[in-house]
Amino acid sequence: KERFKLAVERLQSNKETNKAGPLAESLLMNKQQYPERILVQTQNKLVTVALEEVIRIEAYGDYSKLITKEKVFVSNYGISALEEKLDPSNFIRVHRSSIINLNEVKELNKYTKSYDITMSNSDVVRVSRGYMDNIKKLMY
Repeated sequence: KERFKLAVERLQSNKETNKAGPLAESLLMNKQQYPERILVQTQNKLVTVALEEVIRIEAYGDYSKLITKEKVFVSNYGISALEEKLDPSNFIRVHRSSIINLNEVKELNKYTKSYDITMSNSDVVRVSRGYMDNIKKLMY
């Protein structure tokens, strides 16, 4: 009798803990997933580029350039379309034609009304007035 009672109690406690499972799963599913790689075309083939290797992204007409330490790739996506796909905790728009990888920022130079950001590859990216708030949010 005692063993039966313990088994029933264990079963009931398992049911209660399993109720949190689907709830936790749905919360995790609602979290937006950001890609780790992006497909870009080079000559006659498609190549995957790891987004962690991208230093900055620059508008290039209707396309965009992904600048890495080793190469520059042209993506079929425009800069606004890429901005929507990228993780905002890693990438931030600083100009209508520039997105930077926050992990690749070397230094931030403040001027009277603007900032210049020096990237890990020594490229300097100007922050436009319209995107100044994005930078200020990072600093405070």
